[in-house]
Amino acid sequence: MKAFDESIFKYPYNYSIYDFVRLPLFIHKLGDFDEAWKVFDDYLNGNFPVKTPVQNGLNHHIVKTWECWVIYKRMRVCSVREKKYRDALIYRALDLFYEIGTIFFLKESNLLYQWEHKSREYDSENLASHVTNRFYGPRETSEDYDNLFKEYTDKKILNKYLRTRFRMVKLNVDLERVSELILDAVKILPDYKEGEKLIKDFLNNEENYRNLS
Repeated sequence: MKAFDESIFKYPYNYSIYDFVRLPLFIHKLGDFDEAWKVFDDYLNGNFPVKTPVQNGLNHHIVKTWECWVIYKRMRVCSVREKKYRDALIYRALDLFYEIGTIFFLKESNLLYQWEHKSREYDSENLASHVTNRFYGPRETSEDYDNLFKEYTDKKILNKYLRTRFRMVKLNVDLERVSELILDAVKILPDYKEGEKLIKDFLNNEENYRNLS
């Protein structure tokens, strides 16, 4: 553990949640479904194979929502493999929500960074900039971040991303309502756990499904 703590490789700059999720995906591919889901649950609770540094303030929320986004995305893949399409739909809604949550905190962090008048030469120390550049390309101004957030909270875009999962489930669920729920969950950020509960409660309720004839 000492060697790990002294390593020049830092989380999440040099390695990240993407490296961790390879394990449950591999276990699932081998057919040990129960163990794979257990590892996913451990990851959602922050229990990773190695100790990760404690992040403070907005950096904590950026990393946490990023982790949940990636984990739920991979859980969706495994649910499809098992032909558990309703679960896949739930995880799709959650990965969309957590991606928006990540962007929300990126936007807030970048604004705070600018208020502190940090020089661009220190930008490598800005976690928001690191994550944004990795996934969305260079963003420097508050307007850049605002436009990114608006793009991902567009209801039409959410409907488009959800549509393929609704076809796969072969159940009649109110697509408009699910998109609205994701946006309602976004409105109560930074409380992303309450937002997750809002989405899960709806999609786990049997009364919200009707078999297609």
